[in-house]
Amino acid sequence: MKHILAPLFFLAYTSQLVMGQDSLRNKTIKKEHARDKSYFMYHHGKEFFLEKSKDYKTAAYVLAVGGSAIAIGGYLIFQNNKGYDSFYDFENGLRGTSVGIIMLVAGSVMTALSVPLFIKAEHYK
Repeated sequence: MKHILAPLFFLAYTSQLVMGQDSLRNKTIKKEHARDKSYFMYHHGKEFFLEKSKDYKTAAYVLAVGGSAIAIGGYLIFQNNKGYDSFYDFENGLRGTSVGIIMLVAGSVMTALSVPLFIKAEHYK
């Protein structure tokens, strides 16, 4: 079962990374106008900033919810396999406890990474 779930989690995670790199809608900023907010207000209007804020907030929610789900799944896997003595078995590979800890840490990191995106979304409002 572990041999099936690990590639599925990896596929789901990498697909979210690839979908997040939507370069067709990417709005580029000239270097000389990077800090001048009034330039953008004149040329792009308020809709530009509201759309950027919405994009950042969506990405932050995806990271927060996805990271929380992975962390909760990792915790449940860890609690289910807590009775084993070692984290690694040389015959079978990783045990459930180490997979659970890895998922718990990865989910916690993803959830923590959503905080700067929420801050940036509020900045563009």
